Amino acid sequence: MTDLRVVVCGMGRWGNQWMDVLGHQPGVVLAGTAGGTVRSRPAGLRVTPGYRHHRDAASMLSTVEADVALITLPVGRHAEAIEQALSAGMSVLCEKPLVVDAEDLERVRAAAAAHPELAVVVGQNYRHRPWARRARDLITNGLVGTVGHLSLRFSRREFLEGGRNELRSPLLQDMSVHHLDLIRYLTGAEALEVHALEHRPPWSLFAGAPAVEVALQMSDGSLATYSGTWAGRGPETTWDGEVTVHGEHGTLQVRDGRFTLDGEPVDDVGPDGRLPQDDPEHSGDPDLHSVLRDFRRVVHDGAVAETGLRDNQHTIELLLAVQQAAWTGRPVALPGPAEIPEPSHG
Repeated sequence: MTDLRVVVCGMGRWGNQWMDVLGHQPGVVLAGTAGGTVRSRPAGLRVTPGYRHHRDAASMLSTVEADVALITLPVGRHAEAIEQALSAGMSVLCEKPLVVDAEDLERVRAAAAAHPELAVVVGQNYRHRPWARRARDLITNGLVGTVGHLSLRFSRREFLEGGRNELRSPLLQDMSVHHLDLIRYLTGAEALEVHALEHRPPWSLFAGAPAVEVALQMSDGSLATYSGTWAGRGPETTWDGEVTVHGEHGTLQVRDGRFTLDGEPVDDVGPDGRLPQDDPEHSGDPDLHSVLRDFRRVVHDGAVAETGLRDNQHTIELLLAVQQAAWTGRPVALPGPAEIPEPSHG
């Protein structure tokens, strides 16, 4: 695989975490960084002769020659940076959520359509978790038969860093994109109708509402529910949450990295129903490596990205519909998958 010249837009927490990932993959060359502070550069990460750190992403994207742009800016700046990167001839790997609203989604779609030779891929890394891969296989291969109901429960204490306390809905606007994408991935179906109730527990440290209850009518006839709180007390779930799948042949549960069917370990997963060396509380770096490997196949070989714009637009449509339902108190209908136009690449 040929070298990949990368610029990183946004050197905050995620930009610096991605630097470590870039430094451990062969054939990656850093062409520039912008915004924030480069805390450290891995010894194994090569740089181009003209590498330097830029004050802002716009000036870097307009002057630096690179193959791809890794965008880790605040979500409200994603659309503009994606437009600039594509105009500069760079494919894009963008942190999630991809955009903040429907207008920005249309901006990204239009920019991608204008540059069909380039890819726009979203770092939707939770579906790259080993447990998610295995759960999808078990469901697809009929372990529980026809699925009637899938639920995902998430509960963590508040995490106030990064401006989350300024958000109207910190869970929905920052974290839920992971869980809603997992529901789509695990079911292999799209949501047709959304019902949602948002609330703020009186003890919450967030100014906004950090908890939500969501019901989704799926395109395969099943029901999916999402119960999430970022003001949880007592035992916490993993960041991935806990998944329960009710089917005609039994109930599959994935909790703390352990797979059970009707309460008994799923033996073919691993000892006591656990994947070998699977750590549900891992920092996520292996997932980012998987995202980057998939992205490189797209850029070098023209493969269709698993979490490219073609797929991720459905996750964003769902996220925005859940927000609308929660904020208005009314159900929201979504178009069927075939009704959403698709870009020609990624």
